[in-house]
Amino acid sequence: MTVINLIIFVYSAELPKDSGRSSWLKTTVPVKHLKTNILLRDDTMKAARSVMIPAYARVDAKILSKMQANKITMDISFPLEQIVTYCRRIAKSGQPIGFCCKSWIQHRNLEFRTLDWLAESLNARKTSWNGRKCFTISLNDASELNVHGNLDKFSDRLIIEVNARGTAIDR
Repeated sequence: MTVINLIIFVYSAELPKDSGRSSWLKTTVPVKHLKTNILLRDDTMKAARSVMIPAYARVDAKILSKMQANKITMDISFPLEQIVTYCRRIAKSGQPIGFCCKSWIQHRNLEFRTLDWLAESLNARKTSWNGRKCFTISLNDASELNVHGNLDKFSDRLIIEVNARGTAIDR
């Protein structure tokens, strides 16, 4: 099977109303890696396996949660309210084990207060994973959503991933 890498830079989120299209760009093969400056309700974007969103992009957590990608990397700060929305939607979406979304965070001291605030907002368990402060939402009998930073202390990245159940332990 042939796969393609695709870079899309869109400056208007609207498709022409009379176009009858559901995508800015129709492909005949799956998109393996997508780099885009804006997330749209777009069939080609939604089906990409890996998504990269650069620093100057605009992101909507509701649209982001509908992406079917197994790996999403964002070089933007993800507002805390959008993280809550995104985690709720991911918990309901049935993402497979191995799913991972990485983003910069607005608050650099992620381990001190931010993770606990997010855990309380999401009614999640406060856990630890590989020595990192974390919070966990059980998804089903086999998997859980774990949210943590990239370092033991003073993390600057937020990592949201689906792991096998029992990966994180209660703290």
